[in-house]
Amino acid sequence: MCAAAAKMFMVSSSTAAKWAQRYRAEGPAGMADRSSRPHRSPAKTPLGLVRRIVRLRWRHRLGPARIAGWLGMPASTVHAVLVRCRINQLARIDRATCEPLPRYEHDRPDR
Repeated sequence: MCAAAAKMFMVSSSTAAKWAQRYRAEGPAGMADRSSRPHRSPAKTPLGLVRRIVRLRWRHRLGPARIAGWLGMPASTVHAVLVRCRINQLARIDRATCEPLPRYEHDRPDR
């Protein structure tokens, strides 16, 4: 039965079985769209560590690999934190003051 429904809706048989189980447990309310976002993230980078990464980036202008070496963690995690904080590109930081560069936005482009 699930295999035929899976073929009709063009999904895998495991997905169809999951939907059928959800319908049996919750009825029509179980068929509503749900967020795929996890309820919790146990492996989330702690806030204190995020602050240390950002502080090293601002004060010493280090890249993800060097920060990872200092903190003893994977460079990919450091890079993900920098992207999340929108400071992954050193070109966006003023070299003299280590402050974010101001963005100038105009109503229309100059000729």
